[in-house]
Amino acid sequence: MSNRPAVAVGIDGSEQAFNAATWALEAATLRHTTLDVVHSWAVPLPPIVLGHTPVWPADDRIRDAARVVLDDAVTRLQTTASDTTINGVLYPGNPSAALLDAAERAALVVVGSSGLDRVAEFILGSVTQQIVTHAACPVAVVPSYADIEPGPAAGRVVVGIDGSELSVDATRLAFEEASLRRVGLTLLHAWNAPSYDTAGVVMPDTLLLEAAHSDELRAMAETVAGLAATYPDVEVNQLLRQGRPAKVLADASRGATLVVVGSRGHGGFASMLLGSTSRSLLHHARCPVLVVRPGTGTHPVGSAR
Repeated sequence: MSNRPAVAVGIDGSEQAFNAATWALEAATLRHTTLDVVHSWAVPLPPIVLGHTPVWPADDRIRDAARVVLDDAVTRLQTTASDTTINGVLYPGNPSAALLDAAERAALVVVGSSGLDRVAEFILGSVTQQIVTHAACPVAVVPSYADIEPGPAAGRVVVGIDGSELSVDATRLAFEEASLRRVGLTLLHAWNAPSYDTAGVVMPDTLLLEAAHSDELRAMAETVAGLAATYPDVEVNQLLRQGRPAKVLADASRGATLVVVGSRGHGGFASMLLGSTSRSLLHHARCPVLVVRPGTGTHPVGSAR
């Protein structure tokens, strides 16, 4: 194995988290790097007062139970790991702190989008939101979803673009992912026609709006032309879609290998992964979503070129 930064994944003992770890193992194998499986432990309850002396649950018993969960996950992953090194990391603290700490050294952090039960799902959802918002590296969110009829981007990497600097970073990583996985790449731009509800205001002709956004899409394609030259093995499609960005991306995710987005942007993807748009996309995507925050996508996450 090389000295490249590892892929890190958080587990909690649930099958969904293990599915995310399986996806993370594939990502680490593609990058020819190691996989760090992260599990945290902490005293979950306030002290129990017996007489005048507060009694805490035994730290060593909690730690040992967490170690069993971690070791079990590592052992299961190792059965399919081929030559990928898997490290178990037991962190004394809450899950968010554990994964944010791992993100400081990782090329990619992977989390699942649901947990053990309704309570655990809420907790992990909160963890996922914190990691997506604050991690120092790109974050992949692996959903729990049922198979449905694939969409037009089936088998491809999809990236949401809007011309922002962060969008270019996301596109760079999307090219890298498509190259690593030997699949095609779909550049997707979503736009909404402005609302003209005020009396006396004339609605612009739809064809003119489409032409304007087609020009915008061509301009954006020029900004990634150098990337296309860097990755000649990646076959690229460009799509322009009218509609809400989260829904457009969710629709495009049906059967896709991966959807890549910036954590925020402008134009069609304004406020992407903030507030309701974030919740909508991460809840409804039918494939893993790779989120790129400002400052986290300047270096490739895959093998060196």
